[in-house]
Amino acid sequence: LPVLLAAPMMFDTMLQGRAYGGAVGFANNAVPIYSPTDYAGRDAYVETHAKRGACNGATASSGQYHYLGTPTCLAAVLSERTNEHSPRLGFAFDGFRIFGARDLQGRYPSDLDQCNGHVGPVPGEDGGEGFIQYHYHTTDYLGPASNATARDNGFPYTIGCFRGCPDTSNSLDLANLGVDCVPALDQTDAMFVTIPPPPPYAPPYPP
Repeated sequence: LPVLLAAPMMFDTMLQGRAYGGAVGFANNAVPIYSPTDYAGRDAYVETHAKRGACNGATASSGQYHYLGTPTCLAAVLSERTNEHSPRLGFAFDGFRIFGARDLQGRYPSDLDQCNGHVGPVPGEDGGEGFIQYHYHTTDYLGPASNATARDNGFPYTIGCFRGCPDTSNSLDLANLGVDCVPALDQTDAMFVTIPPPPPYAPPYPP
């Protein structure tokens, strides 16, 4: 199980104040999912506008193809629908799942934290029962921000920080950081809590 942290782990804190522009997870198809900023601290989604393809991916200077937002082609293959919870698109390096933009009612969640996640119900996988657990959502780009420093345009698009303890061996960029994880005392939100079934139908009493 993922280990929930006592406080979110911000990417710039991990790098002693420097911006992080590398992988933070992997999509279902093994394509890396990158952080929302580049190494200069800029909005990576906006900066790669001319380079991003139809699937919301771009190629880094290293030659590595990666996603900077919702992997739209993958979401389409997984039958993304507007009236139900978005499918799982991948995993962050801390072990928590990354889903598309919609919650169980097909709405855009209004309670996402700074990491772009929340605790809530998600559908079961492979026909299994659904469960309640902390998870991330991708968010859609909403257009230009209101000013140069604002993050009111859908940012961070993927995940904004780690809510769990990341396995840094997944990334050469993170491998030598010596991450010090402080687990939360209550790990309930990291556990799989089965969604209770609805109450049995009780017909009304006759008049």
